Amino acid sequence: MRITIALSFLAVLYTVEAFPADSADLESLRLRGRELKWNIETSIRQLELLRTQTEEDTLQKITTKWSEEQDSHREYKTLLLSGIRAEVNIAKTAGKDVTSCLTEATQGIESNEQIAYTDANECVNSAEISIHNNLGFIDNLISTADSLSLQTDSIFLNCHDSDRYRMQSCIINEMTKAENSLKTLESDSITAEMTVTPVSKNVVTQASNCIKQAYSLTYTEGAAIRMRVTQCIETITTPTTTIATTTTTTATPTQSTPEDSF
Repeated sequence: MRITIALSFLAVLYTVEAFPADSADLESLRLRGRELKWNIETSIRQLELLRTQTEEDTLQKITTKWSEEQDSHREYKTLLLSGIRAEVNIAKTAGKDVTSCLTEATQGIESNEQIAYTDANECVNSAEISIHNNLGFIDNLISTADSLSLQTDSIFLNCHDSDRYRMQSCIINEMTKAENSLKTLESDSITAEMTVTPVSKNVVTQASNCIKQAYSLTYTEGAAIRMRVTQCIETITTPTTTIATTTTTTATPTQSTPEDSF
């Protein structure tokens, strides 16, 4: 009887000591799961930041290129108009009315400038779409990370079992899989960081060439406008001054003959 009681006491003692050990193991796994979750969320934030910064930096470089082209065009426009006005003023000094020549030239220059601006703006819009689409691989990584995050959240629920040791084994197994997936994700994220640089550079180059081509019209057309101004001035003749001439007629007295006296 005493032996039976002693064995029962030992069994209870073992059970009491065993459960805290299991609880400690599960708590350790929970901490491990939270750390995994944090690392996944960190990777997501880094990928989102990488995408945002790459898009912003790319568009900023393109905008800067556009500003440079606009500055260059304004300088050319100033020189072009200055030369045209000088030619027009010389013609005016010669007495020619060449106002229409100047008006036509000015309107042509303004029209070409507006066309160039519209085309350049389209270049920028196309570049914005291009860089967004070309960074789609980052979206795929973010999607993978989101799925991994959800998978991590459900580990304890999916592994729940009345058998603590079986549950613990399941959790460890699933946690290990998730951690390996995270390592792959982190490796892919590093590759993504190296990939975005040439992708961005290519978009900037294409957009810059597009903008340059848009403004090249203003230079070729500018030369043509200058030539047409010269031709316009040459076709206008200098008005002549008409001087009125007055003719005076002098009457000659008639002499009478001897016959007239009779």
